Amino acid sequence: MPYKQFITYLEKEKRYSAKTCTAYSSDLQQFFAFAQNTFDTINVKEINTQMVRSWIAEMVENGTTASSVKRKLSAVKSFYKYEQQNGTVLSNPASGVATPKIPKRLPKTVDTKAVNFLLEKTYFGETFVANRDKLVIEIIYETGMRVSELCSLKVYNIFLEENTLKVIGKGNKERLIPFSDLLKNSIEKYLKVRNNEPFDNADLSFLIVTEKGKPAYNKLISRITKKYLSLITKNEHRNPHVLRHTYASALLNNGADLNAIKELLGHSSLAATQVYTHNSVEQLKKTYFLTHPKT
Repeated sequence: MPYKQFITYLEKEKRYSAKTCTAYSSDLQQFFAFAQNTFDTINVKEINTQMVRSWIAEMVENGTTASSVKRKLSAVKSFYKYEQQNGTVLSNPASGVATPKIPKRLPKTVDTKAVNFLLEKTYFGETFVANRDKLVIEIIYETGMRVSELCSLKVYNIFLEENTLKVIGKGNKERLIPFSDLLKNSIEKYLKVRNNEPFDNADLSFLIVTEKGKPAYNKLISRITKKYLSLITKNEHRNPHVLRHTYASALLNNGADLNAIKELLGHSSLAATQVYTHNSVEQLKKTYFLTHPKT
């Protein structure tokens, strides 16, 4: 096959992962098999833009997802760019080929009543781990912070008297997030229990720590949220980001200004926040069809 040297180049010189190289190889194998079967050629110099478009059209007709089509076309573009640099071809037949638009995925959320029930009615326990796990759920749900932001949150950045906390977000940008008295009480209770734990060489400047007193890490937070969200939802999405989405959607559904939500979430642009308006519209539609007498 004409792309084997290209795959070797990705492995040896570009040092792409084995998984990525396998994906490129599979996509190019599929493309050249199509070219052979449809146009009776695998000569890189004979393949033109129309042939590439025909391949895209066949994939779409066969139900290949837009994201997969985009990835496969990217492999062909990269291959021909490599061939151009080597002087094998003068132009890239895939460069002007458009792919189907990838539909935007609506943020997955959990019903707020279910989360409230979890926090208010579930007995987590009185141990350090129990208090920590409850606080993890509660603080993401009440502040919408990212997992990385929670893992790096320092105790001295929590201002209990003012019911606010300071988060260091993407690009080291700081933002203040308000929280309720209920969360304040949970933080105080957790700190009291945590500070009585017999840790060795603990770093208690971080709010959330492991059972050994070390700073929390992403997988730990994910395990905690999956464990407890499994009690209230059967959705496959039970990660911390679901709680962040639930926070944002709840604010919007209750009349919060979109710009204010943007600042609370730490988004760099309003476009990233506007995705939650789709959830809001879907909620309105659901309410309409459930309540309007003519539906």
